[in-house]
Amino acid sequence: MQLTKAQERSLDVRRARGYGPSPMPNDRDRVIQELMRAVSGPGSLAEVLRVIHPRSSDVLAAFASRMATLAVRTGDAGTARDGLAVVQLAMATTQDFREVVPARTLLYRALEVVGADPDFEFRKAHQALPVPMEEALVKFADRDPQDRSLQAMLYHEEGEGGNFRFVCDW
Repeated sequence: MQLTKAQERSLDVRRARGYGPSPMPNDRDRVIQELMRAVSGPGSLAEVLRVIHPRSSDVLAAFASRMATLAVRTGDAGTARDGLAVVQLAMATTQDFREVVPARTLLYRALEVVGADPDFEFRKAHQALPVPMEEALVKFADRDPQDRSLQAMLYHEEGEGGNFRFVCDW
């Protein structure tokens, strides 16, 4: 597998500044989303891990958080699933998996809001992980509800419909 130039640019950590708060969805979101939808299963995710920059976790975590917000705005659980796929890559590329915990929290809450079963989705998503961290999503879903809450991660919800967003309180 080889990344396209657009995929390389979209995952480039040096271009991460300002990505999180930019309008949704944007071209970068679409490129990352298309990449994730093109791969499935442990072998494919392992191949993506082989070709992306090891420090892409910042971009990947931002994308996952953006997909959580976009899922709520559109009422589409599939968008949150895209975020879950990317969280797996972020967990595999980060030097500190705790940096990805807020994105998992937002995705869990987004799945609740859109009427999907977040426990099922997290368990299903972990099956595609090509790394030893495959239990991380299941363990996250098994946490005490208070420990995986928005408040525990210092977030809150704001707005409705197309204006909905998760707001970081720190």
